[in-house]
Amino acid sequence: MSKNPIDRTNAEHYIWNESCDGWKLLSQGDLSVIEERMPAGVQDHIHKHVRTTQMFYILSGELQVEIEGKTVTAKAGQAVQIPRNAAHFLANVTQADAFYLSIASPSILDDREEVEFVQI
Repeated sequence: MSKNPIDRTNAEHYIWNESCDGWKLLSQGDLSVIEERMPAGVQDHIHKHVRTTQMFYILSGELQVEIEGKTVTAKAGQAVQIPRNAAHFLANVTQADAFYLSIASPSILDDREEVEFVQI
């Protein structure tokens, strides 16, 4: 248990997809909570998680989330759930960075399979 609040200044940071940021707010076996930043004009690669159910909660900005070929647009204050084994990816087609929480149960650590690349 942390004695101090956890935020971007003290959480473990990593870079993914060359230009996106992640801050591990909570990472344990049954749950992970990661704050992520996706810059304008960037998209993820299509992938799936075999063991993990994932939810993206948009903090600021807007993201397009493709799940099994269907696209949903999520704005600040909205969440999108990704079922286990569902091929999906995120895209920021706006002119502003998007910040969001990636919440996963069980932890998303070592549970990612690339499917293919799709350009939207």
